[in-house]
Amino acid sequence: MNPANITRDEAAARSAALSTTSYEVTVDLTGHGVGAVELPEPEETFLSTSTVRFTSTGTSTWIDLIADEVVSAALDGEALDPADFAGSRLPLEPGAGEHELTVTAICRYSRTGEGLHRFVDPADGRVYLYTQFETADARRMYACFEQPDLKATFRLVVRAPAGWTVRSNSPAPEPFGPDPIGAMIWDFPRPRASPRTSRRSSPASTTSTTARSSRPRARWTPTSSAAPRWRPTWTPSASARRSSAASRSTSRTSAARTPSTSTTSCSSPSTTPAPWRTRAP
Repeated sequence: MNPANITRDEAAARSAALSTTSYEVTVDLTGHGVGAVELPEPEETFLSTSTVRFTSTGTSTWIDLIADEVVSAALDGEALDPADFAGSRLPLEPGAGEHELTVTAICRYSRTGEGLHRFVDPADGRVYLYTQFETADARRMYACFEQPDLKATFRLVVRAPAGWTVRSNSPAPEPFGPDPIGAMIWDFPRPRASPRTSRRSSPASTTSTTARSSRPRARWTPTSSAAPRWRPTWTPSASARRSSAASRSTSRTSAARTPSTSTTSCSSPSTTPAPWRTRAP
């Protein structure tokens, strides 16, 4: 088995041991590391800092990260040994209660559409970046608990060269700066948390679905796997009842594919923006 894999049993055990509250992710795309020190490979690597707030039962666990190097890590202000990082996991020994973990790492751009993809378009000579986090590649960009049932809110801050444009699936902020090395700061607002999804539920059990057809319209806002509450002016047809039954059946089988806040898909940089994407002038 690939040592970077996360098994179902491991994910279930971690879900029982902790819950996540929020992430603050800062990604530096300027080619500099900590301070103004340039990274050894500024066109191949970038600096990432992730601050995670979570609650633990006191069980040993880990945070996921695929990176070249952990520069620093601290749990509740106490420094952790970066040497404990094992290529895809940083082990943690949190006590029972609330915690704050901060991990700074040197991560690598991909050329294969995994994590944070970087390429130079030969047509215009510009640098383009985009993210692809499915199935478990958010950890290639920042330290996280990489599983869909550990929900949290996200604040994303991107430090990019002046003249670059940064986009996310959050409202676009006005960048501020430049900072002492000429970079601009893009601070994206934190959205509200998506509903917590259990391992036995599906996206249909936590979102509002609108059915549209040439027949009378029905709106279904499910709160559980119970039968949908149709409008009293419309009686569902046999096909609608079958569709509802199929939806409830899907909720028992599709948990492994439930998207999380830390996942997205993007086929190429020319498509609709992924969670965030940058473009040089």
